[in-house]
Amino acid sequence: MKYAKKKGLILSNPYDDIEINVNGCKPPNNPKDESRVYLPEEKEKLFRQLNKRLMQMPYETDTYVVFLLFKLGLRIGEAVALKWSDIDWEAREIHIHRMESRVEDENGKLKVAICEYTKKKSPAGDRYLPLSDYEINLFQTVKSINEEAGYSDGDFIFCDKEGRTKIREVDNCIRAQCTRAGIEVKSAHDIRRTVASEMQEKKWQLKTFNGILVTMMKLPLLPTY
Repeated sequence: MKYAKKKGLILSNPYDDIEINVNGCKPPNNPKDESRVYLPEEKEKLFRQLNKRLMQMPYETDTYVVFLLFKLGLRIGEAVALKWSDIDWEAREIHIHRMESRVEDENGKLKVAICEYTKKKSPAGDRYLPLSDYEINLFQTVKSINEEAGYSDGDFIFCDKEGRTKIREVDNCIRAQCTRAGIEVKSAHDIRRTVASEMQEKKWQLKTFNGILVTMMKLPLLPTY
C-alpha cells in the first residue's frame, strides 16, 4: 500500500488509520527449561506406567525404545534405526550412525526412509556409546521377544508384526503413556534434554567434541519400578 501510494496509484494508504495491536503479533515465549524435561517425579510415574504396559502387552517393544531413550539420550530417529549388527557384544558398545528421516522420492514427495547418516549428516553424529548391564539386558529381552513373537524386518532391532518400528509409533506410545501416567505430555526430544540435564546436574565428566557431548564414564542403571 505504501508503494502504491508512492507511485500515485492510490490517493491514500487505508492502513494509515488502522491501529494494530503489536502485542498480538509477538511470538510466544519459549517454554521454561524445566517444562522441557521430565522431572524426577514425572519420570517415576511414567516408568511405573510403562512397566504396567509391559505387563499388559509383554510383546510390545515400543516401550523398550522409550527406556533406551532415557538411558542413552538417543534421538528417536536413531533409536528406531538401530540394527543388531550395530552392537559389539564383546566390547559392550553400540554404533550410532543412521536414522529414520523423511526424504523425497522420484516424484518429489516425502517418504519415510532409513538414512545412513545421523542428523544433518554431521560426522559428530557417528559415534560409539558404551553399554551397561541395563542396555545389554534390554537388548537381549527384545531379541527374545522378536524370536517368540516372530517379529522381523531385516537386521533391525525394534520391530512388531508389521515390521520395523517407526518414529510415529514410539512418539504415540510416549504421548499415550504420559497421559495415562497423569503427567504433562512431553516429546521424545524432551527425553534427550532430560538425559543431558541429569548428566550436567550430577557433574559427570564430559568432553566437548565436534559440538556434541561425549560421556567419559558409563551411565548408572535406571530404576525398574
